[in-house]
Amino acid sequence: MNDITQQLLLFLIASGGISSGSAHYAMLLLALEEQNAGKAVWSEEETSAFVHFLYKHRSHAGNRGNFKAAIFDAAAEAISHLLEDGPEKTGEMCKSKWSRIKAIYTSIQKYRASGMHWGIVNGAGINGEAAERAWNSYIAQKSNRAMKPFRNTGWLYYGKVHAIHNSIS
Repeated sequence: MNDITQQLLLFLIASGGISSGSAHYAMLLLALEEQNAGKAVWSEEETSAFVHFLYKHRSHAGNRGNFKAAIFDAAAEAISHLLEDGPEKTGEMCKSKWSRIKAIYTSIQKYRASGMHWGIVNGAGINGEAAERAWNSYIAQKSNRAMKPFRNTGWLYYGKVHAIHNSIS
């Protein structure tokens, strides 16, 4: 919170215009707002364009789909016209987003490797009581919680992320 905002709140308390409890609450809200001000907010359109950009540039991917900073900077520039909310994306924000996307991919691959079914359209395709129990047991483990959204829903980015992850530069 900047000094002017803090001084205004102190003035309002001193003049009786606002209670100290309300002022404290307002200061906390403003501090939280400032803390989150630099966090990226990704729309579905931005995410889709970002993944597509990396897919088109997968020849620049290193081991297991890792990219150099220049590619993330270029991706941020390429999707800048799609900004809807939050700050403009930076290369660092793109790198962070890619890490989260790769974590989802890794979770799906781990689930598939466990012998469980997972499909691009219907995800885990949970149907029936036995499947429900097995699914609930699987996602109850903290390391498997990234799979929760894919109970009966596939992942739009799986094919492209798989191609990027398995590209050889």
